[in-house]
Amino acid sequence: MNSVTCVITARMSSSRLPGKVLLPLYNDMSMLDIISEKVKRLCFVSDIIVSTTTNAADTCLVEWAEKNNLVVDRGPESDVLLRVRNSSQLASSDNILYLLGDSPLVSPNMITSLYEAHYHASAAYSSLYSVELARKVPGLDKPLPPGTRVQIINKELLYMAVNLTKDKPHFREHASEFFVQNIHLLSSKIVTRSELNAHHSYPCLAKFEKLNIPFAVNTMNDYESLKQALISQRINPLEFN
Repeated sequence: MNSVTCVITARMSSSRLPGKVLLPLYNDMSMLDIISEKVKRLCFVSDIIVSTTTNAADTCLVEWAEKNNLVVDRGPESDVLLRVRNSSQLASSDNILYLLGDSPLVSPNMITSLYEAHYHASAAYSSLYSVELARKVPGLDKPLPPGTRVQIINKELLYMAVNLTKDKPHFREHASEFFVQNIHLLSSKIVTRSELNAHHSYPCLAKFEKLNIPFAVNTMNDYESLKQALISQRINPLEFN
């Protein structure tokens, strides 16, 4: 089967919680440790690239990536779309699995389902039905919670997105925005919650949604809530489904 290259965007200079991606979350594992370990277990992922910035503060992410035998690429902080595009130049695959470094609860089964749907549909862009997509394409299903976003983007489409957004800084800073806003014009596949449930069960996701536990870490409150929930519910984030 065709492989994908995983690009994980991460930086240390978050305004609300600096250094969050390397904070210990579970058994001394950081969010980046958890995400990368999940991805390494997926047989269809050929390689992993950590896409970070040229800021001095992110040198520790370069060291973390090298310690974990991962490729690392650096680019401008405010131009995330360009960073992802440039990182894709180092990829061994034609399709990029794009993940965020502050979302440690992304499910391996969700990634697998999206991967299978992407190739079955011969899509250029595929995404789980996120809150962002629900604003543009309402009514498909109940959106998945923020922090479970998974996207697969063809390299050629990434290049086109960069070329078409040269004078649109909002699209460059928010790397997914171009694809969301143009979803009806793209060869795309959206995978909904119902489609996911048809292939796998997600008991951990349902439990955390019911408890209103954050899936993405943006603030110290998010971090503490998620860390305590993993302990109290006895859930290993590497097995989160």
